Amino acid sequence: MLVALAAVAVLLAGLTLLPLSRHGAGWVRGLDFPKLQLPVPLLALLVLDAALLDGARASTWMLSGIAGLCLAHQLWWIVPYTRLFPTEVRAAVRPGPERTFSILVAKVAEEGAKHRAGTPAARRPALLQSGTDSCRNPRTEEYFSPARAVPSANGSAAC
Repeated sequence: MLVALAAVAVLLAGLTLLPLSRHGAGWVRGLDFPKLQLPVPLLALLVLDAALLDGARASTWMLSGIAGLCLAHQLWWIVPYTRLFPTEVRAAVRPGPERTFSILVAKVAEEGAKHRAGTPAARRPALLQSGTDSCRNPRTEEYFSPARAVPSANGSAAC
């Protein structure tokens, strides 16, 4: 029983410590985020250690210590996002319609006969982002003229 619990402890300790490395694999970086997938088995391991192993042996204390440190590390990242900690940002008050704007994102196909049908969707002042096959398309120029083009990061006008 000690060997099985030790193997689980080593596996969970490895999964806890692996994100501290600079390895760029997605599954390693995925272990960075606060979650309960590791603390729950670590807590179960601590309960099993206390119930099944001899408390007088040093190996039991070492195994429980490893699981406890890993659990503490995981909870360090999780507990600040629970109700145990105060909120840092006040709740927003919903503003009236005169203080809001719409965001309309549309992919306009040139071939579409109803490419202008999406524009009335923005009834209030709107931030409109669109993509077409070309900036200088006569069929869409009245809606997406170069005068409305937004400068991109490199200084050129984006369509």
